[in-house]
Amino acid sequence: MDLQSLFKKQKPNASDITLKTYISNLQNLHKVINNKKDIDSLEFLEDIDKVLDALKEKSMQTIKNYLVPVVISLSSEDKYKTLIEKYNMKIKELQDKILDIYDKNEKSEKQEANWINHDEVLKLLRKLKKETKELFEKPMDKLNNKEKDLIQQYLIIYLYSGKSLPVLRNDYAEMKIVDEDEKMSDNKNYLVIKKKGNPYFKLNAFKTSKYKGDQEIPIKDIELKKLINKWLKIQGTDYLLINTKDYTPMTANGITKYLNKIFQKHYKKNVSSSLLRSIYITKQYENPKLTISEKKKLAEEMLHSKNVSESVYNKID
Repeated sequence: MDLQSLFKKQKPNASDITLKTYISNLQNLHKVINNKKDIDSLEFLEDIDKVLDALKEKSMQTIKNYLVPVVISLSSEDKYKTLIEKYNMKIKELQDKILDIYDKNEKSEKQEANWINHDEVLKLLRKLKKETKELFEKPMDKLNNKEKDLIQQYLIIYLYSGKSLPVLRNDYAEMKIVDEDEKMSDNKNYLVIKKKGNPYFKLNAFKTSKYKGDQEIPIKDIELKKLINKWLKIQGTDYLLINTKDYTPMTANGITKYLNKIFQKHYKKNVSSSLLRSIYITKQYENPKLTISEKKKLAEEMLHSKNVSESVYNKID
């Protein structure tokens, strides 16, 4: 079954990343139910109870993420109209619960198990800064892969700490480094180096790009700029984050595993970019003087979807 064509036809404006996620989720669901990834037909989706049972161990957000491509794929056949309504009711139920948790600033069970405070993230950042200080004094050609990896750990925690930038999703994945006058693809993300002025992250491909449009996030923090400049000279590739064993660009899944590795080492927790986003937001919400305007600005900086931005903050209003 040609899932790429199916999803492209149903969602012609969806980004390549979104289409890839739809396909992956549907194939993974099929594997759980039928023990194989390859999909011959959509019949395995006809038993909604069986589908929900296959997803029962996952978080509400993850279940919702699986059900969205289910509905989209079923929309390709008229006979599934009633079934689609049932799935949509479940998605709405999940969305209401997710937004309620978000609005009340509550943690899911998975988040609770791996939660750390934002102060602990900043503490780790300071620790990595201290551990890498001597490495920056060594000649670059004398650094081994383990030492280079430690420097990259410092960089990625800086990027996701919320110290100087909004905490993004895995949008640094396979991020290429370009000069400002270089041609850029409209479906890739870049670190843009300027001749004068601050470098910036150019985001074209991210979860809410269809709603938000492309984004430019300037890097104004002097310490972060210096760290990035040093790191680029040390690793010498065209990408911001790499696998230090073979110097290939780090993928989105690679970022998740890399963050988990770092936080497992220091806190025995599996902390991903999505959890770091929640930790950062929670820290901001601790301020009792945070205004509605500031909450809306926070939603914009976090590149929330239109539904989350409007639903959550309209409730506050």
